[in-house]
Amino acid sequence: MALPLHERMAVPHLPAARADIIPAALITIDSVLEYADRDRVTHSFYNLRYGIAAELLS
Repeated sequence: MALPLHERMAVPHLPAARADIIPAALITIDSVLEYADRDRVTHSFYNLRYGIAAELLS
């Protein structure tokens, strides 16, 4: 968040179109983790429907 927008836009692998919203997104994720008393997030390239389908097919 300390980086100005023009510097965030230059961060590798961060889409420039998302550079403006990243601080708010990270604050939101951090707040949800704190509320849920969790310290990590598992990222997946699959969506919720894939997870539900995989569970139903197991």
